[in-house]
Amino acid sequence: MKKGAERLLDRRPLTLGVLLYVLGCIAGTAGSVPPTLWAMGMALCALGFLFSRRLICILCALLFVGAWSCAALGSITYPIPEGKCSVSGRVRAVHRQDKRRTVMTLEDVRVEGERLHTRLRLYDYGAGAASPGDRIQCIASLWRGEGRRNPGGFDFDAWLRRGGVALCATANEVTRREGRPGPGGFFAGLRAAFGKRLDALYGDQAPLARGMLLGDKQDMPEEMYDRYRNAGLAHLLAVSGLHVTCMAAAIAFVLAALGLGRHVAFLVTLALTSCYALLVGAPASAVRAAIMFGVMGFARLWGKPYDGLTSLALAALLLLLPCPLKVADTGFMLSFLAVLGILLLYRPLRRAFRISRWPKALRGVGDAVAVSLAAQLGTLAAVCCLFGQVTPYALVSGIPGIALCTAALPLIGLSLLAHAVSPALGLALSYAPRALLWLLSEVTRLTAALPGASLAMPAWPCPLLILFGAALFLASDYLKVKRAVRYAAFAALPALALAALLLARLQVPGGLNCLFLDAGNADAAVLSAGGKTYLVDVGEEGGPTAGYLRHTGRQVDGLFLSHGHTDHAGGLGDILRDRHIPTIWLPVGFEESGVDGSVLSHLEEARAKGSRIRYVARGDEIDLAPGIRALVLAPGADERGTGNAQSMVLKISYKDGSLLMTGDLPVELESGAAAPATLVKAAHHGSRDATGELLLRAASPAACVISVGSTRGPSRQLLDALARHGIPALRTDQSGAISADILPDGILQVRTYK
Repeated sequence: MKKGAERLLDRRPLTLGVLLYVLGCIAGTAGSVPPTLWAMGMALCALGFLFSRRLICILCALLFVGAWSCAALGSITYPIPEGKCSVSGRVRAVHRQDKRRTVMTLEDVRVEGERLHTRLRLYDYGAGAASPGDRIQCIASLWRGEGRRNPGGFDFDAWLRRGGVALCATANEVTRREGRPGPGGFFAGLRAAFGKRLDALYGDQAPLARGMLLGDKQDMPEEMYDRYRNAGLAHLLAVSGLHVTCMAAAIAFVLAALGLGRHVAFLVTLALTSCYALLVGAPASAVRAAIMFGVMGFARLWGKPYDGLTSLALAALLLLLPCPLKVADTGFMLSFLAVLGILLLYRPLRRAFRISRWPKALRGVGDAVAVSLAAQLGTLAAVCCLFGQVTPYALVSGIPGIALCTAALPLIGLSLLAHAVSPALGLALSYAPRALLWLLSEVTRLTAALPGASLAMPAWPCPLLILFGAALFLASDYLKVKRAVRYAAFAALPALALAALLLARLQVPGGLNCLFLDAGNADAAVLSAGGKTYLVDVGEEGGPTAGYLRHTGRQVDGLFLSHGHTDHAGGLGDILRDRHIPTIWLPVGFEESGVDGSVLSHLEEARAKGSRIRYVARGDEIDLAPGIRALVLAPGADERGTGNAQSMVLKISYKDGSLLMTGDLPVELESGAAAPATLVKAAHHGSRDATGELLLRAASPAACVISVGSTRGPSRQLLDALARHGIPALRTDQSGAISADILPDGILQVRTYK
């Protein structure tokens, strides 16, 4: 390898500098290092610059600048007034507007008359209409977005900050005064108008057309998105670099047919492509594609060589300088990594497959395969970390999927423009893209139905991510290494994915561990028993259980549903989308106890996928793993109740320790379920009608876990009872997820996520 940092990547100083800046931004967002320490690193680099090794100091300074800027932006806090306060501002964007609420982002915000130096996300439950540019006045309650409260969970606060929002507000009555929208508001209004025309043109295919052309997935059925995700074609439903490139090519073709000169045609194409990127909301992938298209065009106009890596680095720098926190944005990561994978791996893959020797008629297919494989390898680690799954058939489905999308996009746009002139003409021109969209849906449906279409993969640990990044560059032509090293780097890319999967399997705790997820006012627990994974309730739909399983890559060996209320069983459908559950245990009389209809439909879905349904009653025992057994304490075989009264109660024993899972058992029925236990999960989220004195005296636990949301909180009666018995209360609303290890000698070890 060439010596000296200045020779790295074939003398591409911008690429190397931006790469270090990006790595610094990632460290600043992912780590817990205080901003002052990153600032000290910058100061040391400045001192080093004065004395020696100036280039190295500059490169290190870029790393520290990125880390400091992200750490500083992520730690800024604003005071929140107690109670309600007066809030005013201008609507920057309207994100959702329905009968229940309107969600919008405000800029130029004032709280009690004082300027707030951040944007505000306002939830208007008066469901009033709003448009970009409107002036808003309301009495609202201010609050901060929650950070990550579960392993692999969603960090709402970080997501808001990536959009320049540090505070949220809730209001029930909003006074609106119409105003002139800015450029963003103008394009948002245009996007809404185009969406309505697509609805009129494409009917039941409108959600697909809107997603592909405008990046609008708001009304897209969840089943459709899941199908495209499992087929590896979800990127077609959000405007990405592919869509922008396709539209640019279509515009350039039309301008060339009109006889415009090369220079004028390029400038017009660049202007219209930039407007298209703004029209779809300026996602990172679209802006990146527009910037790279512009750099390539200007390089050709000026007779300069075009370098893809330098162009990609420039696009990353222009996107990150205004808001470095965008480095953690899903669209940013996937877009840049896909292009980076193509730039680094396409030529080596083309040589490896010897595509230049293929028959001329097949070379186009070979090139498409090489590009698709390079993009998938480039995004492999990010896809595993972000989505917890890989789609092995994407290489097959991607070629016809991209071809159909490329053909359909310009035609959808043409029918949309024609509809503005003549609705009849627009309808006539919509038949061809309708057929293409139907074909795309069929390709997606067939691919998603194949066995193993979606494979669960865990998030990768940091060392494997570093090795993966190094392997990407070593496998490319940009680093001068021996052929054997390049081949080894290629082999390392999929091997690292297998290593991550193996590590995840090895990291499943032995013995008895229970992770109580922070599911708000719901119950969801993950039980690790002798290396096997069981679920005890799964929370509500959209809860944290499915996300945790994707993050860890765990397979589920069995599920216990205490009863059929949605706060305990509503998340079953989310899990069934990704995983097969071999056995589901239900209390006797489950269906007759007042089960929500959606839960029953999910159970039928589980049966159809091969899950065994087992009914249990008091006295039944289930062997979870060698030395670990679950004993059912309630309900009795002849007992029939409704709702909480039919809750399953489990005592899970491991040598001298045990865990008591109480569901929502009412206090008047706990006499039959009271038993000694090392740890007790409070029934019914700590409400006043559950977990009484009788159970606490009989169990005499070392601690009591209360799964409860911040809007509700446990009852004062329970907290007082725990205090009288000297039992520590562990609350998910205060601690986030709670992990409890029960050791063979009955000792309890507890770790909280926050």
